[in-house]
This record gives sequence, C-alpha cells and structure tokens, in this order.
Amino acid sequence: MRIPLYLIISSILEIKFISGRNISNGIDNKNYQKSKRGTIIEECKFVNTLLGKDAIYDCCLDKDIECNEDGHITSITFWDAVKNPVMPDSFGSMPYLETLNLHYAELTGSIPKDVGNLNNLKYLDLSFNKLTGSIPSEIGNLSNLSYLNLNNNHLSGSIPSEIGNLKNLQNLYLNNNELISIPSEIGNLTKLNYLYLESNQLTGSIPFEILNLSNLQYLKLSSNQLAGSIPSGIGNLINLRSLYLNDNQLSSIPSEIGKLTKLRYLYLNTNKLSSIPSEIGDLIDLRELNLSNNIINGAIPSSIGNLIKLTKLNLGNNIFNDPIPSEIGKLTNLEYLYLEKSNLRSLPSEIGNLTKLTELNVDGNQIESIPSGIKKLTNLRSLQLGNNQMSGSIPSEILNLTNLITLNLNNNELSRAIPSEIGNLINLKYL
Repeated sequence: MRIPLYLIISSILEIKFISGRNISNGIDNKNYQKSKRGTIIEECKFVNTLLGKDAIYDCCLDKDIECNEDGHITSITFWDAVKNPVMPDSFGSMPYLETLNLHYAELTGSIPKDVGNLNNLKYLDLSFNKLTGSIPSEIGNLSNLSYLNLNNNHLSGSIPSEIGNLKNLQNLYLNNNELISIPSEIGNLTKLNYLYLESNQLTGSIPFEILNLSNLQYLKLSSNQLAGSIPSGIGNLINLRSLYLNDNQLSSIPSEIGKLTKLRYLYLNTNKLSSIPSEIGDLIDLRELNLSNNIINGAIPSSIGNLIKLTKLNLGNNIFNDPIPSEIGKLTNLEYLYLEKSNLRSLPSEIGNLTKLTELNVDGNQIESIPSGIKKLTNLRSLQLGNNQMSGSIPSEILNLTNLITLNLNNNELSRAIPSEIGNLINLKYL
C-alpha cells in the first residue's frame, strides 16, 4: 500500500518542529540554570566571606542557610562563632532575605550601611558580638522589620532618628552598648512590646515620647544616667508587665504608677528616691518589688499589704523613720524579704504570717529583739540578724527552724554561750 505524499510531508514537518522545540527548550533551560547559578554566587558573597568558603560555593547547601526554590537566600542563622569573624563591608544583594541572625558570632567591625537594602528583612539579630561604631541611619529603611536586636556590642553615639520609621517593630533591644541618647522619633514605634535600653550611657530625663507607647509590655532603662522625676506619663503604659528603672539618678515616683495594674516586676532600686507613694498598693499583680539602695526616709505605706502576690520584696539600704507596717503580714506568698541597713528598730509580730519565706535579711539595723512569731517561719533557709543590738541568749524562737542553712548573728551583744538546742538546726552550714 502506497502512503499519500501529503502525509509524508506532514510527518517530516512535525518531526522538525518537535526537534527544534526541544533544542530551544534545552537552550532556555541552560540559560536558566546559568542565571540561577549567577544569582546563587551573588547572594552567597556575604555568607561565604563569613564562612571562609570559595566565592563559587553554593551557600544554600549549608545547614545554617535557608533558600527558596529559585535559589534565593531567605534565612541566615548562625548559632556560634564563624570562621572569619569580621563583618564584611557590605551585605551584598539578598533581596529575599527575611531573617538574619548572627548572634554570638564574635563579629568585629561595624554594621554595613547597605543594611537598608535588605528590604524584606523582618528579623535582625546581631547581638553578643564586638561590633563598634554607630547604628547606621539606613536601618530606618527596613520597613518590614518586626524584631531588632543589637544588644551586647560596643555601639556608640546616638540612636538614629530614622529608627522611628520602623512602624512594624515589636521588639527593640539595644541594651549593653555605649549609646548616649534616645531620639524623640522613638515615639512613632507604636507596635513596640519590648524596649530594652539598659546599660548604656543615656543622660537627661526619661523621654516623654516613650510614655506614649501604650502597647509596651517590657521596658528596661536601668543602668544609665537618667535623672529627675519619673514622669507622671508613666501611667499611660497600662500594658506594662515589667519596668526596670534601677541604677539611675531618679528622684521621685509619681502617684500615677498605680495605674500600671498589670505590672509584675518593678525595679526602682539604686536611685535617689525619698518616698513611696501609697498608690504602690494598687499594683495588685506585682510579683517582685525592689526599692533598695535609695534614700527613702518616710514611712512604708500600709497599702503595701495589698500586694498579696508578691514573692520578693527588697527595701534594704534606706533610712526609714517609721516602723514596718503590720500590713506586711498580709504578704503570705512572700519568699524573699530584704530589709537590711534600713534604720529599723523592730519587726512587727505579723512577720510570723509569712510562712513561705526562705530568706529574711534584717542585717545592719537597730533591732533589739525578734518577735516570737518568727518561729513559724519553718521554710527559712537564710536568716540574717547580724549587726543589730540584740542581747542575752540566742533567741529560742530560731532554734527550731530546722531548714536553716545560713544563720548570721554576728556583731550583736548576745551571750557567747551556745545553747544545746542549736543541734536542732540539722541543715545549718554557716553560723
């Protein structure tokens, strides 16, 4: 049977078409692979420099690097020191990068100014390195950033005003550096939950712009050189859980502190505070309160008895003129009570209600005797009664506190005779 000529011609044309298409696809695929390879080499420059790898190494193969299907780097996370711990001069081109985590990498050098070109970055952590210089203003270009951590470096100068452009920022950690000022633009960061600026060289008063960040839950400005009164605007931060203003030169606490009813941790120690407002008793969710190392010379407000969730109370190193209020006996969840060197002449009998106490320190006061109720504090591990004015025999009330590990009675006027009942203190290691 003879095949018609038109069918033969049609078949030949179809074969040529298919062959041509396959050749074309092969060329396109080769070009794609070449382009992809070029992208990988370009985007891996920064990483390969830190890793000490060849320039052509495909960093997407590294366990600490994540790339998408097209070979673009999306995440860099190093958990320890890198082979070449010198910050490169440039981050290079990484347009798809969302996470850059180089903490504890022991990096030296400064933050490259082209950090602002990492447009998709959401998470930036350069903490616990040895970076120097200033925070580049270009960081304000990272409009998608929600997490910024530069703590524990040697960064200096002012925080750039451009940081106020980071409208999506929720976590900002700049603590433990050498920064000298906070820009007013920080008040633009209305989504902030965490603001840590402690252990810098900040001076002046607490910026009022911070007091408009109503979503703040954790604020740390401790260990700076901030002075003046704590602003009344602190009462605007109604979502605060933790407030650390210790180790500054602050002079007074406003009554508005009582509006922070969600507060759990309040540290105002080592300042120049002279009084405690009664509104402190409105902080009914408080777990830890530290007002030690101030010059408080008034009374401890009786409203302190409202803080029934307190587990730690430190009022040591003050100069109280009045006795401790009996209401302290309402703090039945208290585990740690520090009242050392505070000009106290007595302890209230109600202290015996604090049966969860494990540490009680009243060293360095003018106490002549201890209340009988102290014998009920059977969970005590440490009892510091040294440098007071107690006389006579060792108080019998403490000789049945069998969980005591440390008992300090030094520098009193007690009899040197040691009662046989001291043997009841079977866990005692330090006397």
